[in-house]
Amino acid sequence: MPLAGALPGSFGATRRANGSGRRWAACSFAVIACTLLARPRAPTASFLVLVATHSAGYFLGDASMKWLTGPSWIETFPALSKSQIGTLAKLSWGLFYGLGFGASLGFTFARAIQSMQQLDC
Repeated sequence: MPLAGALPGSFGATRRANGSGRRWAACSFAVIACTLLARPRAPTASFLVLVATHSAGYFLGDASMKWLTGPSWIETFPALSKSQIGTLAKLSWGLFYGLGFGASLGFTFARAIQSMQQLDC
């Protein structure tokens, strides 16, 4: 079970605020997912989609969070407290991040299911 330690170790590497840790985690996830889904030779597409959608979700979430915590929102909705606006901003970040990561998971699993169906015929 050598793959068991790869994913937690790779996500530990992402705590270093650099791009190589995130890419290592994405690569590890793609290899493990494709191996577990009986597609050990096809992690490249999953890796590329994972990096692209995960990064897009992360940065779109960051942009929405900064936009929601900007001065325009505080002036537009004076009835909301700063903590309520902060909560909305965090929820918006989670929404975009979840959409990006979920898209990559959906892609990986859909390709695995498609290849399994082709093998069954």
